[in-house]
Amino acid sequence: MHKAKKLRRDTSLAATAAAVKPKPRSSGIFVPFRALGTICNDVPFDLQALGADHFVTTCVGNAFHVYNCDRFRLMAVSTPTPGPISALAAFKETTFAACHNVVYVFRRGKKYAELRNDKIDGTIIQMMVFGDYLLALSDDNLLTAWLHASGEIYSTIEFAPSFAATCFMHPHTYLNKVLVGSAQGTLQIWNIKTNKLIYEFESMGGAITSLVQSPVLDVVAIGQVDGHVLLHNLKLDERIAKYYQESRVTAITFRTDHEPLMATANHQGDIAIWDLANRRLMHQVKGAHAGLIPSMQFLAGQPVLLTSGADNAIKQFIFDAADGVPRLLNFREGHSQPPTRVRFYDGEGKFLLTAARDRAVRVFSVVRDAQSTELSQGAGTGTAANSGTHATKGAKRLGITLDQIKLSPVTSIASSELTQRDWDNLVTAHENEPAARTWSFQRRAIGKHQLPATDGGVVKAVVVSACGNFAVVGSSMGGLDVYNMQSGQLRRSFRGHAKAVTGLVMDRVNRYVVSASLDRSIRVWDFAAGKELYAFPVPAPVTQLVGHADNELVAAVADDQCIRILDLDTRRIVREFWGHRNRITDVAFSPDGRWLVSAALDATVRTWDLPTGFLIDQFRVNHVATSVAFSPVGDFLATTHVDNLAVALWSNRAQYSTIAVKPIDDDEDDDSALVDVALPSAAGEDEDEAYAEEAGPAAVPSADSAGGVAVTYSDYETPAQLTAKMVTLGQHPSSRWQILLNLEAVKARNKPKEPPKQPERAPFFLPTVAGLMPTFDASGADKGAQDRESALAALSKLSLESEFVLLLRDNDSKGDYSVFLATLLDMGPSSLDMEIRMLPETLFAAFLRAVRAHMATRRDFDAIEAILHVFLSCHGEALSRADDRVREELQSVLQTHDKEWSRVRALVRYCSCMLDFVRQA
Repeated sequence: MHKAKKLRRDTSLAATAAAVKPKPRSSGIFVPFRALGTICNDVPFDLQALGADHFVTTCVGNAFHVYNCDRFRLMAVSTPTPGPISALAAFKETTFAACHNVVYVFRRGKKYAELRNDKIDGTIIQMMVFGDYLLALSDDNLLTAWLHASGEIYSTIEFAPSFAATCFMHPHTYLNKVLVGSAQGTLQIWNIKTNKLIYEFESMGGAITSLVQSPVLDVVAIGQVDGHVLLHNLKLDERIAKYYQESRVTAITFRTDHEPLMATANHQGDIAIWDLANRRLMHQVKGAHAGLIPSMQFLAGQPVLLTSGADNAIKQFIFDAADGVPRLLNFREGHSQPPTRVRFYDGEGKFLLTAARDRAVRVFSVVRDAQSTELSQGAGTGTAANSGTHATKGAKRLGITLDQIKLSPVTSIASSELTQRDWDNLVTAHENEPAARTWSFQRRAIGKHQLPATDGGVVKAVVVSACGNFAVVGSSMGGLDVYNMQSGQLRRSFRGHAKAVTGLVMDRVNRYVVSASLDRSIRVWDFAAGKELYAFPVPAPVTQLVGHADNELVAAVADDQCIRILDLDTRRIVREFWGHRNRITDVAFSPDGRWLVSAALDATVRTWDLPTGFLIDQFRVNHVATSVAFSPVGDFLATTHVDNLAVALWSNRAQYSTIAVKPIDDDEDDDSALVDVALPSAAGEDEDEAYAEEAGPAAVPSADSAGGVAVTYSDYETPAQLTAKMVTLGQHPSSRWQILLNLEAVKARNKPKEPPKQPERAPFFLPTVAGLMPTFDASGADKGAQDRESALAALSKLSLESEFVLLLRDNDSKGDYSVFLATLLDMGPSSLDMEIRMLPETLFAAFLRAVRAHMATRRDFDAIEAILHVFLSCHGEALSRADDRVREELQSVLQTHDKEWSRVRALVRYCSCMLDFVRQA
């Protein structure tokens, strides 16, 4: 059994390094790519018409989407803002997004300007484009008007503390006027040009939540927190009509195609259709959205109602029936509650299967958003395009909501794409359900079969065979049942676990089934015979089991926060990974079986290297990851997170660039190695831009600043040695040392076949310049005296020892051979061979001490071996008659050499043996 290794760092400079080292914003392996499945949230949308088309802008956290209302095609995604967007407004190709007290101006999805008002301390809650002005209402009782073309502040209105503004609108034909509603139930008309209060209406009896202009001049609709909707004439200050809908009114809209209809929405997700001519409720769409409907609007001149909900859905209802009852025309939605399980479906990694607490099973396309959909649950779900209003009518007849007639939340999901055209190929286990359900990916709908646990327990785990013919379900009572996917018939059962089965794995050729249980055991069963083959005892209850079909490895997650890797061939636990500080939520193998990615409640995602047993990457997210899945082709990692409706996609840098991974010291008391990473945004991430900062210069401490320690930057240098325990080859190519060892043969091979011809000499009376090609000396100057002076100067500097010998003698006296060895390793083969041959016998001992010192560092192993070979070959006869001092140095070099070489030889022989075994197996 092999436990994950932990490296020990030198703590002498730990505090300084932690203080000056900037943390990158991404891990070394995974880069935030994009978020899937986000459509809208509780921020009201903005609808505008450009030509004959209508476009709706929706908020998705810190970004916005632009959809064409024809078929809800995604047209644009903005770059992210620094924080969550609280209000939106659009004008032609410009979009205004409020983030706290700042308005960011976007053009074609790219931010290019900011609008600020230093008086705003609160959060902007509503915006509207009004002619040349952009109006913004903040929750600190301020109404600001900007000239949106120039960005200048036009006016600021501060309301009295007795008037808490909640919403505003511009009454048609009222020049420079806005109508503002309050939490006290009163209304005020203000002139934004003069900043004067024009008129104040008496209290309407309740807090005002919505104000909308009707098709009739001077008449506005007023929505209140108690569910009342008032039609009020502003010019006469008279109430025209009063309607009531359950719960707080959140949105109001009117038809503009000569049909006197008004639609109102409430906080519970219901839509009421009012006949204004007869002053009665005409129809009510119960549960149109699963929760708050923040905005709703009829398309101009069309019988089409557009709605958005806090349930992450936008929908279109059309009024084309004779009785005026609307029907669902089009929709686009994602999970209304955070997904809890994600798995890749196909072998190319194009589709994701997700399940969430909203009881839905969804398919997300990685390459094309339009292909994302929810798997229909038959007549029990209204999301299928062909189900119409049957599900809504059924829910109304039973007196329950639409979501309540769906299956309970999914706890386990498995699939096989091989049989998707033939029969059901997906299986799901559901919370507190005694039977698993089959699904058809081809039809995007629930299947025909239920696969019950025959021991009477609740289904806890499922797995589908690689061939797609069989499904195995695990029970809370400890039993396993095998079903045929085509017929749904029971084939065999396994009994052996004393407690609930928590994980199932099958091999690729249906030889065995592996099951894990809370009874602290992992059992391997013969699939054909239905008998137990052997069992692994585990120190803690196992909560999850994940397998890799190609290498017979299984990862078991236990309650003791340890991940154990089982080798089914050797029947041993070969790895244990410790490091997570809270319960592990999910694990996933990389396609090549080399990495294991794990997520836990400590908000970290960690990557473990299986061959070495090291932790090689880790990062922390701001939302705990609940599930992870690796793409079958290795390009993406998919994760789901707490309090986040999106499926996060992370790109694997190893697929498109060369990365160097190194072991990470996971010290429980030190989080300096833990990287805080933001989740992917809906706009996606520019990977080159994201890594421009991280791949740049590394931070090092400097004492030049007044503050004591400053951060300066220097170019990153590759370390000469990753660890002192590792034998490292030199940085020079191996051909250099091969030439050194065979220098005589190289010289003989390069010797010219014919001696070089001497060029014709010039006449004796013409001066020439020496060289390979003699040329005439045009200067004609007499240089005799100068040449004699140069010769005398050269003789005065003549030394009998070369710089190589002088450097060796100097370093030997100091006991530090670093400079000498650096010079030695940088010399060319011919120069190095000559210096070694010319080395005097008095420096043999010094040379051997230098070689032994560098050999002990385990660096430049091939270079030192080649240099030592040349030294012994050239001076073997002299060494045989050397004194005792040289003999002692030779013996020390031999001992150091044997120690290191025996270790390297053992590793090489082990690798050779394993390769031979793999080839012959």
